Amino acid sequence: MKHPRTVTGNHQVDLAVARGDGRIVAVEVKLAPRKLARRLAKRRSGRHTWRAMKARRVATAAIAFSTALVIAAGSGAGSSMDAGTRERAADCRETPVSPAPPNAWMGTLSTHWRRRGTLWMGYTRADDAFVARATGQKIPWFRAKGSPWGRLRVSGLRLDGDAPPLKAQIPVSYPFREGFQSSALTFSTPGCWQIVARVGLTARFVFVVQVEAE
Repeated sequence: MKHPRTVTGNHQVDLAVARGDGRIVAVEVKLAPRKLARRLAKRRSGRHTWRAMKARRVATAAIAFSTALVIAAGSGAGSSMDAGTRERAADCRETPVSPAPPNAWMGTLSTHWRRRGTLWMGYTRADDAFVARATGQKIPWFRAKGSPWGRLRVSGLRLDGDAPPLKAQIPVSYPFREGFQSSALTFSTPGCWQIVARVGLTARFVFVVQVEAE
C-alpha cells in the first residue's frame, strides 16, 4: 500500500484530521536531521546527555508543527469547497449571472440564473437578490443535458466573516438526472457566501453569491 501524499506530491500525509467545517487538515511528521542531533549530543555530552535528548525532542516537535502549517495552507488552496481556502476578502467575487436561462420555461421562473458546468441555480422572480431569511429562500436548480446522475446535496459557508453554515432543504421527489429541482436555502447572515453543490459521488459545482439583508 502506497503512503498517501498531498496533491502536489511534495509531502507524505501521516495524519488527516477533519475540521468542524468539513475541511481536511493533513499533517506530515518529520524527525530532526541527524546532523542536528549529533551537534546537540556533542554539546551536551557526559552527564548532560539527557539535555541533548530533550533538545532533540523539542526540535522535532517544532519541525512537525511548522510542516503541518505548510501542508494545511497548501491543502486549502487546492481544495474547494474549491477554491476552497477560506479567505476574508474585501470584495465578493460572485459567480456571474448567465446572459440566458437554461430554457424558456426556466426564464419565466428566474432572470438571475448562475451556471457552473451542467448545473444552474438562482433566485426566483419573487426576490430581488439572495437574502438572509430566517424561514429560508426558495432557490431553483436546473440540471442540463449531460448532467451526472445522483441526488443533489448542497452546503455552504460565508467567506467574508464568521457565521453559522448554510442550511439546505432539498426534496427527494425530483429526477436524479436532468431537469428542474426546487430547494430552500437559509443564509444565516448577509455577506459573501460560497455554495457547494454535489451530485452523485464525485460531481462538484461551486457558486459564490452576495447575500443581502431582507
